[in-house]
Amino acid sequence: MSADALHDQMQALTGREVGPFHSWDEINVPMARHWCEALGIDAPCFVDAQRAALSRHGALVAPATMLQVWTMNGLRGELPPGSTEAPAYQVFEAIQAAGYPAIVAVNTRQEYLRYLRPGDRLHRSTQIESVSPRKETALGTGYFVTERVRFFDQRDEPVGSMRFRVFLYRAPERTQALPTPSGATPRAHNPGAVADADNTAIGARLAPLAIPITTTGIVAGAIATRDFQNIHHDAAAARALGSPDIFMNLLSSCGLVERFALERYGCDVLLRDIDIRLGVPNYPGDTLTISAVVSESTDAGDLKLALTGRNSLGDHIIGSVRLTP
Repeated sequence: MSADALHDQMQALTGREVGPFHSWDEINVPMARHWCEALGIDAPCFVDAQRAALSRHGALVAPATMLQVWTMNGLRGELPPGSTEAPAYQVFEAIQAAGYPAIVAVNTRQEYLRYLRPGDRLHRSTQIESVSPRKETALGTGYFVTERVRFFDQRDEPVGSMRFRVFLYRAPERTQALPTPSGATPRAHNPGAVADADNTAIGARLAPLAIPITTTGIVAGAIATRDFQNIHHDAAAARALGSPDIFMNLLSSCGLVERFALERYGCDVLLRDIDIRLGVPNYPGDTLTISAVVSESTDAGDLKLALTGRNSLGDHIIGSVRLTP
């Protein structure tokens, strides 16, 4: 099939909203605890009922960035009971069948309308919003696909939404290895920089957070986020698709952004939305350093942070976070 014919086929498959896709379980503390342990998050409002009762939330809640996790497919692609059997990802299947087998997340925007609580039951609908023409990138040749997802609770009330963009590609034959972590201090950033005393004023610099990236951490994050793509846990499979090693998944990167916000503003912080794109991968043996500047504030008390996460290869995370301290 020619590139033009494939693109026309994919356009015919876009735009239709499909659902519902249910969660396997109710929102629950064990999954939240697993997530927190994997990502190094110490937040009692997610796991300690007594301390959560004293927080702004008034009771236990789930991490905001777990929004997508609850309705992820199973290890072998199986769907939770009650989910629609209508095909939702024919675009992905068509692209991969045409010879673009590798897939990597590129960017996401998650909006949180309310925090989920233990006992809530989640379901989602999904829509393939757009497919790009064939693109040539440093990773290889392929197509960018944008998915729009809406999340609802057991009363069919909206609780959040997400736009998620992935790149499906064919890796080129390489004559030179891709870069691997140098172990050096992340460039263009000083992890020892002094934070401003007032972390709510426009222009305020927040204290950076340095996070060692390990194989264990990458695999633990992939499992906690129910992302079973082999490029996040199987080094041989990752190398077969052109990567020098396994690398961190986007959902873990989102979780680390939430960790940064929690450590800077406390467990009472309310995340409103996260909007990030990924640059260079997070490989084992590197250090991710997240830093941010307060770029906007509103009369209602919301802040917007311009955020960057850097490792020795360059920028891993570029984006923003909107929150209420």
